[in-house]
Amino acid sequence: MEPPVLIINTTGAAPVIARVLEKGGLASESVSDLETAAVRLAGGDYRAAVLLAGEDVSVRACEALRRASGAPLIIISPGASTEACVRAIEAGADFCLRRSFGPLELIARVKALGQRPGRTPEPVA
Repeated sequence: MEPPVLIINTTGAAPVIARVLEKGGLASESVSDLETAAVRLAGGDYRAAVLLAGEDVSVRACEALRRASGAPLIIISPGASTEACVRAIEAGADFCLRRSFGPLELIARVKALGQRPGRTPEPVA
């Protein structure tokens, strides 16, 4: 069985991402804060982490999650600027999705990241 996707919902948005992933055949777990997410990522095997962020994607959040685990990191920030997405990617995110992306795109990105060789590298020191 494939490891689950960890959804980090710091925005309080409706939990639709879990349903989207489930429809794509992907299991998920959800947390609502970065500290819990970092602990879970450090101690578990996850296919990927999906951070639901506000318009201002936190570089510190990306760096902290990357330090906790080498699991692929996808940021979903519908109102983020191009510059905010670039900073997130430079801080360790694999993808930054903004409006408008479809559920099939999210599923495809999670599956593609999970198929890469060495999918869960060691966390960055």
